[in-house]
Amino acid sequence: ILLVSLDKEEFLDSMYKTLFKKLRTKANVSSVETSSATESALAARKYAAVLLTDGGLAQPKHRRTAQSLAEYARTGGTVIAGLHWATFTNLSYNNEFWRDAWGLPWKAGSYHRTTFALNFSSTAAQVRDCYTVSRGFSMKALHLKGIRPEEGMYYPSDDARLQSLVFPAEPIQDHDESPVV
Repeated sequence: ILLVSLDKEEFLDSMYKTLFKKLRTKANVSSVETSSATESALAARKYAAVLLTDGGLAQPKHRRTAQSLAEYARTGGTVIAGLHWATFTNLSYNNEFWRDAWGLPWKAGSYHRTTFALNFSSTAAQVRDCYTVSRGFSMKALHLKGIRPEEGMYYPSDDARLQSLVFPAEPIQDHDESPVV
């Protein structure tokens, strides 16, 4: 697994210590923190997955590397944008990243906590090939909109309500966005 951290927050390692420790018990994990190191690692094509730990790759100065990553995915590589991606990525950079590097109409959508259900019609390999993924759960996440229905691995459940200590538990209106695409 390749961890790509081009705009790494100093607390990333301590915040995700348990996750990183667990990953290292299951796979060889390497980290890169520059565009050139990312390009070299992608060229080696030896990773089961690439995990973008922050939004650094979405910054315009890393456009060429973002395009290399998209090509890596188009040719069979697995890419996950997670951890600090949603929190620290400029939303316009996020939208440009998906549009310009990946050729996708995906955009940042809602950001809230609710319950999600597995989309059994998803084209995601995890759903097709492995039914050990959770069928439903609650999480707070940035959703992507502009996706095709089969691209979302999870969608708000039919009875999903906003889960917040501040806002009322209103029903979720937009069931066309997904936090896992």
